[in-house]
Amino acid sequence: MRNQLLVISLIAATLIASTSAPAHAGGTWVNNTCQKIAAPESPSDGFEIDYQFAFKTQQRSYLMYAARSMDGAYLFCWSKPGYRSPQVIKHQNLNFPFVNTITQSKKGTPIFSVMIRDGNGRDTTVTPMKLDLTNPQKPIVVPEQCH
Repeated sequence: MRNQLLVISLIAATLIASTSAPAHAGGTWVNNTCQKIAAPESPSDGFEIDYQFAFKTQQRSYLMYAARSMDGAYLFCWSKPGYRSPQVIKHQNLNFPFVNTITQSKKGTPIFSVMIRDGNGRDTTVTPMKLDLTNPQKPIVVPEQCH
């Protein structure tokens, strides 16, 4: 009987401990200005980084990262390594889009392929876009030519 009570107490303690942590506590979070933040109490209070790539341009190292909001829209950012001096990538084609995938054209380069969905649901049109961060201050976003 004592062993059963101990087992029940351990299970209850485990359940309480596992439900008290913020949602997605293991991820990296940023605010709407791309600054790294602690995991928020509510996922609606931040953006969780889903994609992150290191790249070099003009003999400097940078990060490009895309963080997802609770509704599925993405915030695109670039920064110096370690999330220092973060900046929102401001471009009309990357204004909180829904994203299917993001890939780097070649490891370490500032060119990315972004598959943008026209909505947050099934059977939405996907538009391939090319993001060029050769000059991070002036991002270029154009439709990507499919071969």
